[in-house]
Amino acid sequence: MSTEWTPGHVRFFVDGRQTGHDTRAVPDRPLSWVLQNESALEGPGAVPGSSAQLDITWVAAYAYGWK
Repeated sequence: MSTEWTPGHVRFFVDGRQTGHDTRAVPDRPLSWVLQNESALEGPGAVPGSSAQLDITWVAAYAYGWK
């Protein structure tokens, strides 16, 4: 999964394929990352007391227009 954020435009990718984009209310200040697991987007959620593991293989951040 990746996010491409440039002035006035943000794009979202999963496995190299663009899955969404927007030009409305695109932030113009630095953001922070929040990584989380979801048990279900629809239907029943995880039972109380259950757990999940999120393994991160690689993370990179690039500056737009960096000199």
